[in-house]
Amino acid sequence: GKPLVAVSSKKITMSGGLHDYVNTLMVNGGGEFNVVIVQLNGAMQDRRSVFQLEVLPSKLKIKKGTKTKYKENYNDSMQVCGARGGGDAAAQGLFLALSSSLVFMLACESSRERNAAIMLIRKFGTALGVTLGGPEDSESIYSEDVSEAPLSEDSSDSRKQTSSDTPLGARADTSAS
Repeated sequence: GKPLVAVSSKKITMSGGLHDYVNTLMVNGGGEFNVVIVQLNGAMQDRRSVFQLEVLPSKLKIKKGTKTKYKENYNDSMQVCGARGGGDAAAQGLFLALSSSLVFMLACESSRERNAAIMLIRKFGTALGVTLGGPEDSESIYSEDVSEAPLSEDSSDSRKQTSSDTPLGARADTSAS
């Protein structure tokens, strides 16, 4: 069916202890989060191996055991946000674009871990003068006019997406404008 949009008229508050958890990770120089790569550059991944997303003050790494598979310093083309979609999986989904040519949809162990990873990445990025949003934010390099992005590609609905979240399983347009 048609996509649904939930709107809240009240302030959305963080889950208890999340802010303290993220601040503790910052003081300790970063954190590691267990993730599964669901999509790589829009292609579904058949293997569901567990990787570690290592969030450091100057860079991000995706590792398998002690071997680094992907790494990137914080930069203006990097994007991070939560995922939306059906079912419980969306609460654990994390959209991460290390560059316009390296885009991941990751599944975290829990929504708390996902939210902590997003907050930590954004805080470290901000400390370096890099603003990290999602593919639908106004600073996005992935879309010319993100304010006009429809809810879904085949939707004729007049409502527009305004959240920095990306649908779980969706792929951002990776062609730089």
